[in-house]
Amino acid sequence: MPAHSPSLPPIAARPLQGRAPVAWWQNRWPWIILGMLGSTILACMITIVIAVKTQDSLVADDYTRHGKGINQRLEKDQEAQRRGITLLPTATRQPDGAVVFVLVYSAPESSPAPEFLRLHLAHPTIGAQDRSLALVQTAPGRYQAQATEIMAGYWHLSAEDPAGQWRVRSRLPIDP
Repeated sequence: MPAHSPSLPPIAARPLQGRAPVAWWQNRWPWIILGMLGSTILACMITIVIAVKTQDSLVADDYTRHGKGINQRLEKDQEAQRRGITLLPTATRQPDGAVVFVLVYSAPESSPAPEFLRLHLAHPTIGAQDRSLALVQTAPGRYQAQATEIMAGYWHLSAEDPAGQWRVRSRLPIDP
């Protein structure tokens, strides 16, 4: 039996034709791979710096105290429902950038309208933007307050009486 089959040509080593060997750093592919690895390491370092230097304002340090306070606040919401108190909030941005908040109070005769209301505006994600305002009664059942530097977007608001017996919550869009 012959050493190779007649249908297959023999494999012979061919010399490189006119190409001199080059060092690895003179090729582009090692640099592309190293660049991708380097950019990944740089992105990780930037992420670590951001994580260490910024605070998450949505996480409470003493969550058990906040949990107990939730029950007290829910009782205020239930008290407003029991009394039949409703508020219709609106927000209008003025040409100077200020935002005017108007709340229309409606309740049965047994729950007279207080002279003023406390309004708490809570930004959904940025705790530093939260505000508290006093709503002054401008007409029977109509309260108004003005605030500056309010970001556009949806805000959570809660209004309560001065004695803190009831509270009504709502969500309010503020236009740019």
